Amino acid sequence: MQKPKKQNGTAGRIVSLLLYMLAGAFIGGAHFGEIQIAGRLNIVKFFLIMLLIFVFVYLAILLQIIAHEAGHLVFGKLSGYGFASFRIGNLMLVKTGARLRLKRFSVMGTGGPCLMTPPEYCENMPVLLYNFGGCVGNLVLSAAAAAVGWVCGNAVIITIFIRILLIMGIVMALQNGIPMRIGPISNDGRNALELARDGVARWCFWAQLQISGRLAAGMRLKEMPGEWFVMPEGSGRRSGICAAIGVLACNRAMDAMDFTSAAGIGHGLLEDAAGLLGLHRLMITCDMIYCGLIFGEPQEKIEKMLSPELVRFFKSVAQKILLRFGHSMRMNCWQIAMIRRRKRS
Repeated sequence: MQKPKKQNGTAGRIVSLLLYMLAGAFIGGAHFGEIQIAGRLNIVKFFLIMLLIFVFVYLAILLQIIAHEAGHLVFGKLSGYGFASFRIGNLMLVKTGARLRLKRFSVMGTGGPCLMTPPEYCENMPVLLYNFGGCVGNLVLSAAAAAVGWVCGNAVIITIFIRILLIMGIVMALQNGIPMRIGPISNDGRNALELARDGVARWCFWAQLQISGRLAAGMRLKEMPGEWFVMPEGSGRRSGICAAIGVLACNRAMDAMDFTSAAGIGHGLLEDAAGLLGLHRLMITCDMIYCGLIFGEPQEKIEKMLSPELVRFFKSVAQKILLRFGHSMRMNCWQIAMIRRRKRS
């Protein structure tokens, strides 16, 4: 069987880079006068102005992330979705039963998603407003910033921040709204279009939101209904949305200590899931090493999976994830695999 071609999202990376380069050019051009005047006066004031601009860029991005996720929340509620959790950085507000609880949680590569529980599944489940809601949130905040800037036009410091907030909002709306892959990840616009035209992807999206909402509330994977983890035949070729169901199914089998099923699902994903994200691929490979050690597979087969990229990932990320969730046995097995490899070399 010919493996599906992987999409690396290079075009999306280039578009994102160009958008942020244009943002930098607009920000620099908009404040060229202040920078030039500060440079003529003294070097200290020049660097203070530059530092202020960098701080404002950081704050503008943070506010636009909040506005983006708030847009998902508002338009998700309008589409019939229920609130599950709202995270910014490592602070997450979670709905547990009828109560809201604040806790710390972070995931590598994410700034702060808003998770919603979808309505009952149907063929015409609403997906467009929920996915494009984040872009609308960015544009609304940019419009509000423009209005404040018009009112406070004489306040130089406020005007600088307002311009940066306005520009960053437009950039983030375009980056998320123009349908494209950014690296291995599909943005909101691409997800919305894919979900609107593909019933299988729509079901996978529904199941993924159901699972994510339960996880945020503290439920374990093995306690959830098994039908949520059934990966439609051949759907791993479609996208990261569909491949994620296979990843969750593998994780559920590991949680239930059904290592035979986990090995079957995991190896199938690694061989035939073009939509599998890089982070998921590395985590699944780590689990396959664990299963291989349990089943006493040949050392040569284990070593083939221990790529330099995987070793770096394990040392920098995987150990922290495992210790955090109490999987010390799995971590010890992976350490044994690397020790054996060093001894053989």
